[in-house]
Amino acid sequence: YANVYLRDALYVPDLRTNLLSVGKITRNGFEVTFRKDDAVIIDTSGNVKLRANRIGELYFINEKPTVNRCNLKRDFACSVTEGAKQFEIWHRRLGHLNFKDMKSVIGNDFVLGLEKLKNVKVDALECKVCIQGKFTRTPFQKKSDRISEI
Repeated sequence: YANVYLRDALYVPDLRTNLLSVGKITRNGFEVTFRKDDAVIIDTSGNVKLRANRIGELYFINEKPTVNRCNLKRDFACSVTEGAKQFEIWHRRLGHLNFKDMKSVIGNDFVLGLEKLKNVKVDALECKVCIQGKFTRTPFQKKSDRISEI
């Protein structure tokens, strides 16, 4: 395959798997065809640019990405910083403490060694466990349509 260049890509060095947005690929004029065992990305000339093998319910591209010749901007490269990861780890260690109280614990030095987290922005962090814990379900019906006497 020829080289494929991605524009406006976010680079996350610690992410174990690279992700591609099918919507962004097709918006840029490419065609994505999913088949039983693989998927292909085809350019406007009909050339196959990438092939992905299906493993389970996911499609994996075998090519190894390279980051050379990239023009990474520090503030745009990725919102997942080392401090944000540490903040999230301590959020879980403290029993999924809400973010306001987390900032209080960190700001008031209640836990030693967390002073480097004082300036971490937490607006973008979302904890799936906390979100699921706030889900509610409708109560059971109080009235039954079942006959209770014969």
